[in-house]
Amino acid sequence: MKKTIILSLALMLAARLYGQSLSAVRVATNVPSVLYATAPSGDTHRLFIVRQGGQIHLLNLDTGTLNPTQFGKTEVRPRTA
Repeated sequence: MKKTIILSLALMLAARLYGQSLSAVRVATNVPSVLYATAPSGDTHRLFIVRQGGQIHLLNLDTGTLNPTQFGKTEVRPRTA
């Protein structure tokens, strides 16, 4: 919670310094352990959501529904020296 507040304040301050506005819109609920969300450049219809276990889900932004099948899965392997 504390990190979220600090990040939010930093983003708002940066937006004011550069003369831009920043807003947030909730697009999904009940998606546990989200690490990252991204969309292809120019694609305003889909959002790819990466969860803590490495699962990648696809959210349809037009309907607000999460695709019931997993889009893909990532696997993190520790680096060895």
